Amino acid sequence: MTIPLLERMGDWNPQLSRELKGRLKTRPVLMASGLSLVGQAILIFYFLVQLPILDQSYYNQYCVRNGAKRCVAINWEYWWGNLSHALYWILPIVLLMGGTYMLISDLAKEKHRGTLDFIRLSPQSSHSFLIGKFLGVPVLIYLAVALCLPLDLWSTIASQAGLEWTLGFYAIQAASCCFFYSAASLYTFMGGSQGWIGAGAIAIYMWVFQRILYLQPNLEWYWLPVGNNTAMQFGFLIFAYLLSTYWIWQALHRSFHNPSASMFSKKQSYGATACFEFVLFGFIVPQLTKAPSEHALYHSVQLLTVFNLLWFLGLIAAMSHHRQVLQDWARFSFPGKPGKQSYNQQDWIWGEKSPAPVAIAINLAIAAAIFVPWILLWPAPEIRKLQAIGGLIFSISLVSIYAVLAQLMLLMKTKKRALWAFGSICAAIGVPLVFCIMLSPQPYKIPILWLFYFPFAGITSASAAEVLLAGFAHLAILTGVSWRLIRELNRAGESATKAAIDAPRVS
Repeated sequence: MTIPLLERMGDWNPQLSRELKGRLKTRPVLMASGLSLVGQAILIFYFLVQLPILDQSYYNQYCVRNGAKRCVAINWEYWWGNLSHALYWILPIVLLMGGTYMLISDLAKEKHRGTLDFIRLSPQSSHSFLIGKFLGVPVLIYLAVALCLPLDLWSTIASQAGLEWTLGFYAIQAASCCFFYSAASLYTFMGGSQGWIGAGAIAIYMWVFQRILYLQPNLEWYWLPVGNNTAMQFGFLIFAYLLSTYWIWQALHRSFHNPSASMFSKKQSYGATACFEFVLFGFIVPQLTKAPSEHALYHSVQLLTVFNLLWFLGLIAAMSHHRQVLQDWARFSFPGKPGKQSYNQQDWIWGEKSPAPVAIAINLAIAAAIFVPWILLWPAPEIRKLQAIGGLIFSISLVSIYAVLAQLMLLMKTKKRALWAFGSICAAIGVPLVFCIMLSPQPYKIPILWLFYFPFAGITSASAAEVLLAGFAHLAILTGVSWRLIRELNRAGESATKAAIDAPRVS
């Protein structure tokens, strides 16, 4: 790339110019180009050796047979179609896994060297910096993939697949790159530095996505056939990727300018949860018009619980503050006057530095407000609806306990408070699971145990007395950890105020 072009690009995006100058050297460019061309040659050779020999009687998938079952011609359209499908798997793997690995490694190096803090102090915006990284760091991967496009387009045309399908595929790849590269950057801003973790997560995602499409070919989203209609599937994927990217960029913008801030403000978390629940709800609402079985509806609630648990655990990690932030907040919210502590409810709901549990509870209420009406509309007996709502209430209680527990651990004075928070959540989930497996591997044997791990599995077999007992236990635990959190916040505020008063004044 010529120097004048790089200079003009530097005026538009200094970070992109910096990345391109460092990576578009002769040797790396030749290596990327060579690997791309050699890879294409190997792929073509692999498919060529599968071609049959004409006028033979053995079976071959590319044969066009006559009445005597002899191979009289080669089905080139099918051959090119298989080659095209192979490229549709290889190119996303290279783009997503390779690009994510490079981005995480590069940002981790910037963070380790301290250059990321220097860039934060510069006039460059977070958007300009991240766009420069996304376009510049994987530029050699972009080059290798671009050299594959002629073969990809030719194989698509030769297989009669239609260019509109290919253009839709390219649009999905662009949207998925935006999403995964943004997620990789957020992972690094959170403290991650292992590129192989990001690449491995993408590999798992691609496998799960393929299995979902295979096992659910009739999947619908708000009655749109996203499982077996290619155009609908492409449109939904692009929408989902772009919506997710938008919310990740909100977190990236906050983390870039203030590394100590939570990834989401409380207001942003409410919007993000509403969007997540809206997308998730679209997969289950079509069941109401299909009169599914009672078992299918209950199974849907269990799946919703799993997805929501993962979402809220991530939200707890994204919103919970560490000790210093909470201590500064508690210093002003709890002046330390006995019997006259300030308790600003609005600050708990909207405040930038207030503890997260109340906001997590509001997010849980948003999710419940979306799904409870759906449960009430079930074509099922009233007892099943009550059990489903009861399971939802127990699940909300468990997540609330996790949120308070995590915030309590982050108030500790130890430097490894994040590890303590992670360990406490794992223990809160894992210990009941161990007891369930040891004492009641089948939920109907001792259902009350399952109300502390996976409520929907136990509530269908639990008696009214067991449900009430478990409910009181949940309430006692939540009240206990909440009281302890308030007490620790009060102590932190008093100690911070006392330290400020006792500090020597410089005249």
